[in-house]
Amino acid sequence: MYPQQLLRVAILTITFALASAAEGQTISGTGTRTCTAFNLAIEQDSNTAIDSFLSWTQGFISGFNASNRHSVDIAIDHAGLFHWLAAYCTANPGVPIYEAVQEMIGIHSP
Repeated sequence: MYPQQLLRVAILTITFALASAAEGQTISGTGTRTCTAFNLAIEQDSNTAIDSFLSWTQGFISGFNASNRHSVDIAIDHAGLFHWLAAYCTANPGVPIYEAVQEMIGIHSP
């Protein structure tokens, strides 16, 4: 690479890093969908869609557990997770899945 190209890449990298830090956390995937979508998956009895939501949620919880400085893991089985998320989403249809899971983690962590 030429020096000007390296400088451009460096500036872009710094810009994206600062933008990400300013926005806080970055959430992607199924977790960005709302509880309404999860409720619809249940109504349509779509095991594929339900599994997508639960798999994303389990990954989010696993990431939390891996980075948890208090060394207290959130442990919830697949069925328990489904029932909690279904009840929460029924009561809060407009909430994004990641916010629902963050609330669950807050409820289940010390």
